[in-house]
Amino acid sequence: MRIMASLFARSVLGDAKEPELIGEFLGAAAGIFVEVGANDPVLLSQTYRREQLGWNGILIEPLRECADKLRAARRARIYEGPPARRRTRAGNCRCWSRAPSRPCGHPRSRIRA
Repeated sequence: MRIMASLFARSVLGDAKEPELIGEFLGAAAGIFVEVGANDPVLLSQTYRREQLGWNGILIEPLRECADKLRAARRARIYEGPPARRRTRAGNCRCWSRAPSRPCGHPRSRIRA
């Protein structure tokens, strides 16, 4: 994570100019945000500064360790865990990672031929 941060932490516009331009574009009024793959509470966060300015939002993070860090440091609502699986009435799994015609391996998944 630290290596990635060192590669991407610097803005093309400069560290001071980017927040200024974002603030100019979004305005002074508070709003709402959604950040998917929030990861670190502050480092490389696209929403941390907005939250400090009074915005409310949702942070979605599938990694439990990162979600715990987010809960400790941020006031936004945190959602964690793998993507929800949709099931039909017959009990077939609609797993996002597999084609519907192939078994996905989840418990109770039944694919009818």
